[in-house]
Amino acid sequence: MLGNMFAVVALLVGLVGLAFGGDLLVRGAVELSRAFKISTAVAGLTVVAFGTSAPEFVVSMLAALQKQADLAAANVIGSNIFNICAILGVCALFRPLKVHRIATNLEWPALFLASLGLALLFLDRDLVRWEGGVLLAFLAVFLFFRGHLAWKESLEERLKAPATGEKINLKKALFWVLTGMFLLTLGAKWMIRGAVDLAEMFGVSERIIGLTIVSAGTGLPEFAASAIAAIRKHDDIAIGNIIGSNLLNILWVLGSASLVLPLQVDQALAKVDVWWMVAITLLLFALMKTRQQLSRPSGLILLMSYGGYLLYLFSRI
Repeated sequence: MLGNMFAVVALLVGLVGLAFGGDLLVRGAVELSRAFKISTAVAGLTVVAFGTSAPEFVVSMLAALQKQADLAAANVIGSNIFNICAILGVCALFRPLKVHRIATNLEWPALFLASLGLALLFLDRDLVRWEGGVLLAFLAVFLFFRGHLAWKESLEERLKAPATGEKINLKKALFWVLTGMFLLTLGAKWMIRGAVDLAEMFGVSERIIGLTIVSAGTGLPEFAASAIAAIRKHDDIAIGNIIGSNLLNILWVLGSASLVLPLQVDQALAKVDVWWMVAITLLLFALMKTRQQLSRPSGLILLMSYGGYLLYLFSRI
């Protein structure tokens, strides 16, 4: 009885941390984009995405160190599916999201290549150190290229924009970002702790826990950040956060985890779940290209896809 109560309290504490952390992170990211004259899309893809991917990084690294390869891989695969279907689905149902062209022309192709590459690397059911190094190298190339484009965008903005004399408190923006990241990570930790405790009471397998409870828990920072961004009408941050987080989950999180310890994964993860992730990523592109927005029907399609995936998972138990 006390265990159940503690698990519920942990869930509620985590939810509060995620709500406050998401709000601070979005506020700080917007201020940083204004301070450095970069688009909110870049801020969402980098600052917000790195911050909201921190829980996945911590969970997968700890799982790798504890030789729980299935949990490390399932956390990333499940989070990527959850991020696209559940988070963007809910955000689009709340309010249609405009899609920046660079999201479909550059950022999504990078995500798809990373997703497909991971699926191919998983064909032999493991991810060894040199493969993790390849993932991290791909991330470095992408960040360099995207950073170069951001610098050009910033230069153009500086030339076009008239001097307003408005002062932006850079220290305050950095404080918001760092505090938001801290609260998101802490909130996710408590959410995961409570959720896993409840799941273990029902005897659920490590793979299922990773694909559902843990991945949803570590995906809650993304949900908080993207939902608040959508409410504040920063569509670029809402979408860029999800694409960036999914990209970082594959390249940064799994790349780093496999460097610590080569990952040998469950057959179902390698043969089925990772391909679900690839298919969902393809679906996202099709929906984003429709009138360059994620409409309410698109949000419903994404949520129904996630429901279908959950039904598939639990029908196999």
